[in-house]
Amino acid sequence: MRKLKLFVAACALLLSAGVQAQKDVTSQYITNATLSNGTNGWTKTFTKNQQTSDPADAFSNSVRGNNTVGYASEAYAGWGSLIQTAYSMKQTITLPAGNYTLVSYSFFRQGDANDADHNSVSKAYLKAGSNSVLLKSLRSITASGYANSQAEGANAFDSKMYRNTLDFTIDADNTSIEIGIEGTFDEARSWCIVGQFELIDNGTAATMGAPFDVTGYITNPGFEYRDMTGWTQSPDGFFGTQSNNQGFKVGGWYAEKWQSSGALPEGKFSQTLTDLPAGYYKLTANLGGNGTYVDLNGKTANWTTDKDYTVGYVLSENEDLTITAGKTSEGTANWIHFDNFRLQFCGDVAAALTTLLGQVSNYNGKIPSAAYSALQADVAEYDQNYSDVDELLAAIDAVQALYDAADLLKAPFATFNALKEKATTLQAVANDNETANGTLATAISDQTSAADAATTASAIETATSKLKAAMSTYVFAANPVGESAQFDCTFLMTNPDLTGLPTWAAASGWASEESDGNSQVMVNDSKTQGDKSYFYEYWSNPAKASGNFALYNAVTLPAGTYTMSCYAFAEDQYTSSTVDGVYFYANDTQGSCVTATVLTQQTLSFVNSEEQEVKIGLKTVTGNTRNWMGIGYVELYKVPAKTYTVDEGVAWDNTTEGAGDVTLNRTIKAGVNTLVLPFSMTQDEVESAFGTGSKVYTLKAYNSSSENLSYETHNGISANTPCLLKATEASDGAYTLEGRTIVAGEPTASVSGASMIGTYADVITVPQDGKSFIISNGSIYKVASVVTLKNTRAYIQLDEAPSTARALSLSFDGGETTGIATLENGELKVETGVIYDLSGRRVTTLGKGIYVINGKKVVK
Repeated sequence: MRKLKLFVAACALLLSAGVQAQKDVTSQYITNATLSNGTNGWTKTFTKNQQTSDPADAFSNSVRGNNTVGYASEAYAGWGSLIQTAYSMKQTITLPAGNYTLVSYSFFRQGDANDADHNSVSKAYLKAGSNSVLLKSLRSITASGYANSQAEGANAFDSKMYRNTLDFTIDADNTSIEIGIEGTFDEARSWCIVGQFELIDNGTAATMGAPFDVTGYITNPGFEYRDMTGWTQSPDGFFGTQSNNQGFKVGGWYAEKWQSSGALPEGKFSQTLTDLPAGYYKLTANLGGNGTYVDLNGKTANWTTDKDYTVGYVLSENEDLTITAGKTSEGTANWIHFDNFRLQFCGDVAAALTTLLGQVSNYNGKIPSAAYSALQADVAEYDQNYSDVDELLAAIDAVQALYDAADLLKAPFATFNALKEKATTLQAVANDNETANGTLATAISDQTSAADAATTASAIETATSKLKAAMSTYVFAANPVGESAQFDCTFLMTNPDLTGLPTWAAASGWASEESDGNSQVMVNDSKTQGDKSYFYEYWSNPAKASGNFALYNAVTLPAGTYTMSCYAFAEDQYTSSTVDGVYFYANDTQGSCVTATVLTQQTLSFVNSEEQEVKIGLKTVTGNTRNWMGIGYVELYKVPAKTYTVDEGVAWDNTTEGAGDVTLNRTIKAGVNTLVLPFSMTQDEVESAFGTGSKVYTLKAYNSSSENLSYETHNGISANTPCLLKATEASDGAYTLEGRTIVAGEPTASVSGASMIGTYADVITVPQDGKSFIISNGSIYKVASVVTLKNTRAYIQLDEAPSTARALSLSFDGGETTGIATLENGELKVETGVIYDLSGRRVTTLGKGIYVINGKKVVK
């Protein structure tokens, strides 16, 4: 049978009405057509012959092939015995009236025979409403090897193998129709592997701008047959196929020739396609090795470096199309390789040029105005009648070359315009520096003119660099003014979102403080949140819990107040009891804890006290078991400094987060005070506020046998951590604290057997439960009557009440011990006649030493 007839049967081309392009409308109507997001969007059903978890539910996931863009999913019957007997994967779509072709890359294997007709009534079908067609069987294609897994299936499908098509008609607009795969199993070791779907609207003539993918004309275009099936070699047997893990290949296999040294001799392989419609064809193939080429009916593209090459040819009526690739005798390579042949039909060649000329308007606004004007003039030169086909093809090639050169300006010009938008927003924000504001406005005007006048990518990049420098100067000199004002400072960072960067590669701007583990750019569908799937990752085994940045991006920032966000995830791949210990950080300021295993937004506010480098990223803390993490889509804003008031008589909302200046209204006695704050203070700040020599103590341990609560010196005050402040100066005034980071959290610190409970309420009543104690002036008092505490104070609560034989005592840094007093009827009364040693043990016989008697130290 002639190849044209096969192709017509597969693609439903209406040659009598002129060649019709199959306009791909897949993305417009089918959800997750490539199965890149698992099988989300598809409704799966299955029937099992017995209750068991083997095999998995039909089409439960999808797998990407080796170096492919496609995915594949499967349903299978069971290995040792028949378990799953029926299955389907479908979705409902709504279409306008028209003629359509539904395409599914998929195949069916029946038992060990791999044959859909093997002694079986099992069938697998591609369906669209009441229309259906039997899927190709695994062995319907003769090859050296077969796709016996999801990944191998994805490779084969990317090479246009196992293409199933189904034609159907929609009579009225807004018609809903169910599409997908369904089938049955009646024999173990059977399976159905399904890849990407396509939906084709058969209606518009093929044009240069909307070509028809006719790669299906070619037999074995990507060598996924695992041999040279379909290709004629000269000399015979010169080429073979290989599946080495090379970065250039698409799918699992490619054609190659290799010898250990010296230039390879001349060799070629070819394939002739017959009965093709007349018109313009474009062939693209991947070539590698000095001396290689690809040819389409005498039109040749020669290798200069390993990459894709395209050639075009106008095919006349009743003319055959021959594809040839190979190596010349002059080539010096000892290894050559070929892969991924693709063929497009572009319709009538004269119409192709007309269409191509009209595409110049697509560049308006996408490249600088000067470059666009030049492009218009250059393209217009080819708007003429050509009597010679070769001249017409040359004109098409020349216009395409002009567009290719213009395409190189699109990305840098888009980058400039995005930065210009940010700069304009910055300049429009009210600020406290008119000089800086005017300077930025001038830079925006000057560099916009420079970018619009550019005709090269380097000129655009120069304008971008100058504008970025002006923006940087601006945010270092000015501050946003007004409650809602903010400066977008994300532009100061390098690769803050990673979108579009090559995967498995390092990215400038990102680093790790860990000396081992793996770090690289990744795009991973299992981590996707909305349209966000790129991230910079860190992976290790075992997990890190070092307090270091596992991932960070360093940026120099001016002094000021900042808010920022990112999308991040953290996953524990190895332990059964996950311990959360990955946090979003800016230098030492801790933000939200990353607990989601998909990219989820994290937030952080911080104060940068001086111009300095700030590390922004993910840190691990003690106990962390999450070994795989990623971060991307960072946004950084400089905001006006906020003002907060923490008052001992007014309740504080402990969910508050932010950064700014704080007024602390708190009475402090000379001596020991309990204190808890929603922000941190350094030791120097503690001494500046509460007197030189003031110390901070935090809960260290509780000894239940001696009933001693020990405290240790702490360097400053940590946010939401109740502590004992030993102040050297008394004060009942307000403290002004600039540049504080407000942290949300519960004001509690615990050790085994005991806790220190802080309060942010305006006033609380301490429980009278025999387990609660307050501290005043270095002594500890059991609560035996009504006791109230104001905001920013704390009390002690034991898990179990002290025994009657001993009384609770405090020790500081392993030394000084303070005894207990009771609180009755609102009066503090020290126990009399009770003596303790420095370990808190009650004694009756005194030898030489230091004792606590009636709450005071006595030396004997």
